[in-house]
Amino acid sequence: MITFGKTSSKPNHLFGKLPPYYKENDSYKDINGEGLLERYLQIFCAELDDNLTPYIDDLSNIINTDNISSITRENPLELLQYISEFWGNPPDIGTGETYSGNEDNYIELLKNMPHLNSYKGTTQGIEYYLNLYSYTIDTITETSVSFVRYDETPTPLQYDNGVEYDTKFIFFSDFELVITDKSGTGPKNPPQSWLDDYLKPAIQNFISPIWAILNSVTYV
Repeated sequence: MITFGKTSSKPNHLFGKLPPYYKENDSYKDINGEGLLERYLQIFCAELDDNLTPYIDDLSNIINTDNISSITRENPLELLQYISEFWGNPPDIGTGETYSGNEDNYIELLKNMPHLNSYKGTTQGIEYYLNLYSYTIDTITETSVSFVRYDETPTPLQYDNGVEYDTKFIFFSDFELVITDKSGTGPKNPPQSWLDDYLKPAIQNFISPIWAILNSVTYV
């Protein structure tokens, strides 16, 4: 548990971080030798402990994979409100749909979020993501490829000698995805409505390349 305020085993956290000058010149000391600034920071830190620390502890517990096994399987959605912004729109956020898939798969997704986040925006990241649902990529088609600079507008930046600071890079802004069953698993035949309403927004919001639009997901 994180604590900011003064306890029996440690002094006031914020006051203890101040340079010696501020401690030595903290005036209006009371009978305990604590000055005005130190007393103010004690009150401020006590407020943090009462009103902020519980939320920090909750978040720390949620993103700690060692605690995932204790997630309430009857209602895995109860954690989404805490982790959605932290991890960047996990599934169901923004779709208006309640979770209708396999709860074990969703728990696996929570476990793998840190790993998936490190591959965000890559074909490999999409492959890892689909594997959690026992799918794999059959084909991925780039329907629109762009060549741009980060500093394209208003004019490209230049070094003092006139050489352009940035070079053009390639990214695909639109793509289509065809998925199939992961090797060793049986046919799942997901309805197209599930792909459109659940899987497509999840890929688009969570693991899709930056700026890229996923036009369609189909199953073969």
